[in-house]
Amino acid sequence: MTNKSWNCDKLIVTILVVGVAFLVWASMTGKTDLQKVQVLEKMQEPDYHLTASELYAEYKANVLRADSRYKGRIVEVTGVIESIGKEILGRPYITLKIDDSGWGSVQCVFPKSEIDPLIQFSPGQSVKVVGKVLGETLGIVLLTREL
Repeated sequence: MTNKSWNCDKLIVTILVVGVAFLVWASMTGKTDLQKVQVLEKMQEPDYHLTASELYAEYKANVLRADSRYKGRIVEVTGVIESIGKEILGRPYITLKIDDSGWGSVQCVFPKSEIDPLIQFSPGQSVKVVGKVLGETLGIVLLTREL
């Protein structure tokens, strides 16, 4: 076995392990997230009002400070829809545009029961989303209670 094929085999195994770990993590957080959505429906006014770009910029500048301010809090975020889809567990989401050319986004995840109301929206539309900030993981994820 050559050194090159050995490195390729190690890379494939690493990718498979990371993929399986992500699927396990996603399946475990899915149940918790749905429970959090039910709690959100009982909550009142948002703690903060800001744009998607402002929220993203705060996380990009200092994740620790942004988490201490926003994680677990209800926020109202305004922005323009960049994309609409379903995540790995089948829950619908919208991604809001940010004023940054880098990689990252503000992603708003909805319970599966919210698919029908989301059908009316399209990329490019301005929206206001109220949800609970989960923190930063390859972008900022909100679980929403209204759009």
